[in-house]
Amino acid sequence: MMFVRPSSEFIALCQAQVYVLVQGLGATWCAVYLTEKWVEGVNPNLVPVVVYPDASIVRYAEEQPDKSGKGWQKSNPPFPRYLPESQRSLKGREDKIADRTLEKEFIAREGKIKDLWGKRQAMLPLLYEEEVLGVLVTRRDDREWEKRELAQVENIVRTLAIARYLDRQQGWTKEQLLQQQLSIAAQRDRFDDLLHQLRNPMTALRTFGKLLLKRLLPGDKNSEIAENLIRESDRLQTLLKQFDVYLDEMSQDAATLIDSPPQKLLPESKSSSKSSPLSLLPEARLRLQTFPISEVLNPLLQSAAAIAGDRGLEFRMDIPDDLLPIQADANALREVLNNVLDNAIKYTPRGGYIAVEAGLDHENGLLQGVAIRDTGYGIPEGDRDRIFDRHYRGIQEEGEIEGTGLGLAIVKGLIEQMNGKIEVSDNLQGDRLLGTAFMIWLPLA
Repeated sequence: MMFVRPSSEFIALCQAQVYVLVQGLGATWCAVYLTEKWVEGVNPNLVPVVVYPDASIVRYAEEQPDKSGKGWQKSNPPFPRYLPESQRSLKGREDKIADRTLEKEFIAREGKIKDLWGKRQAMLPLLYEEEVLGVLVTRRDDREWEKRELAQVENIVRTLAIARYLDRQQGWTKEQLLQQQLSIAAQRDRFDDLLHQLRNPMTALRTFGKLLLKRLLPGDKNSEIAENLIRESDRLQTLLKQFDVYLDEMSQDAATLIDSPPQKLLPESKSSSKSSPLSLLPEARLRLQTFPISEVLNPLLQSAAAIAGDRGLEFRMDIPDDLLPIQADANALREVLNNVLDNAIKYTPRGGYIAVEAGLDHENGLLQGVAIRDTGYGIPEGDRDRIFDRHYRGIQEEGEIEGTGLGLAIVKGLIEQMNGKIEVSDNLQGDRLLGTAFMIWLPLA
């Protein structure tokens, strides 16, 4: 297990507690050691982080006595010194002997931790939830420890144990977040490359569509195909821009977590919050506006009818001219309808049909609906409750038709953001089961 370097806040707390031992209780030597998870019978590999007085300070005091000639004044001791990582192998013969003695005492009696009290020396483990996180050693030369003083030392040890546990948890959390940030950065680089490669053919397709439209004579039936080509190219460009923005937000969120204050990083419980489903359109980007549903639906039906015809499917439409306006986000609604139409076409075998009906009424006229029915393979009853889960494909997972199981999850998330709802049922004609029917309900303006 990796040793988690103590934070500056934990070091400051250790220094303050050691200073209390020196100033308030008259300790002449103190040290705080840290270790990783304690395993009985294994050398704990103690790492000194705060020592009073440091050997170099003692030698300096002996070499530089004050003007009175009394040496270092106990009433004004030096502040406990933090040992940088490069200096944690205790230098000096006296320190090495003390370190070896401490380790022998620490793993004495077959590795079982004991609070070691002498008349003038005390050693207590930093114990939290039965895990030894380190040890505090203190000594004074002029008198023995009193019971009241030992209670104060024990309070200091408990404080340091809790602080070290939280400090280590924070260190692990920051390390995990840092690794996630690096992973996101690497993924962002790969996505940037893919987005760059996709933009060029998208621009070319749009340009070719415009050139084709200019060359067609007025009234040519192929004009609709050219217009659909331009419209779908624009839609892809919009999705690419939104995807780029979303990646930026992910990178910024990861950086914010890394730089968050410690209290925001300390886990309050082991349970993780349930994340919301990912959608192609970030929730903050949805703008609910009032418009006739035919503005979004009709262009999509032209494209869907062309694709269905190419696959040997009949495409039926019943779209009234006097549809009441709805309140929705045009881009999100386009994604919803496009995904459901795409599924209907993809899972309907040649010779079947797709039927789209708009202007349906629900909940006493508060919602307007669009029904998309097909004569496809249908959805088994056992899959109905999970078809809107991400990556769930049910029985289709065993079929030859490729898919990711994301389309309907995206659809449901976007519809709910627009205060609507979606229902799925069997497509029935009399007593005959023909396929699947999806009902998309959106609020009227």
